[in-house]
Amino acid sequence: MSKVGYVWTAKQLKSPGSIFAFPTVTPMDPGSGTEENFEGPIELEPAPIATLGPVPPPGVNMAGTGVLTPDPVSELWYNGTQTESDGSDLGPVTVRLNITYSYPSLVLDHSIYIKDVVCEAGALHGRFNTSYPFYFAQDSWETDEDVILITSAATCGNEAAQNAFFLAHTISFEESSLSFEALGQLVELKDVFADLTVDFGNITVTGSPEDEGPNACGSPSGDTLRGLPAVACGTDFDKSLDDKLGYYSAGGRDAQVCKH
Repeated sequence: MSKVGYVWTAKQLKSPGSIFAFPTVTPMDPGSGTEENFEGPIELEPAPIATLGPVPPPGVNMAGTGVLTPDPVSELWYNGTQTESDGSDLGPVTVRLNITYSYPSLVLDHSIYIKDVVCEAGALHGRFNTSYPFYFAQDSWETDEDVILITSAATCGNEAAQNAFFLAHTISFEESSLSFEALGQLVELKDVFADLTVDFGNITVTGSPEDEGPNACGSPSGDTLRGLPAVACGTDFDKSLDDKLGYYSAGGRDAQVCKH
């Protein structure tokens, strides 16, 4: 179990009157107290400032295929520190957005297999760092239907490293470079969400990917994928694939070198 501190929620379940006993005020005789005159507006101390940036949801399996499966519902987490007006640190702050979109969505930053995400006029480019998740995405992403790709890449109109929302109309894949290209445009969250709830504070989360075993990120549907041996992804992926591919001796020495 991992903790992120105390918990508050934006949903009010009870009225304030049922939780707190508010003090009463006894009217004063106008002549019994002192009189104070105020000239001009009253300046109050500025409210504490919290600087938050996107973070992966606690407990999410970033090495799994679940984060590569389009879903109209996703969680976006933000974390940072809260600072008083005098610069003193008030501790960490966490915000969780539970969002239901009008389209299937993919949070690209939640997968360890996607890198080099770049936006340019009317397009978003990305690259996978290994073949299995690339082929999974190629087989499971709808390439000719709208999907929301979410990323904090700076080139996606986001110099402050906040989440950007790219509404892709088509997605194409390039096998030789393990890359993909989405054509569409950047949109505002307000234009593509159907429902949104907010939790803020420090939130307790149970469970972690480590509890799910080395192959928790998913298994292939068969023993082969596109004519090549297929094994479950996870911490033992390389060894399992090497065992299937077999080994040969390098230069007649006893050292074993995998075929790939």
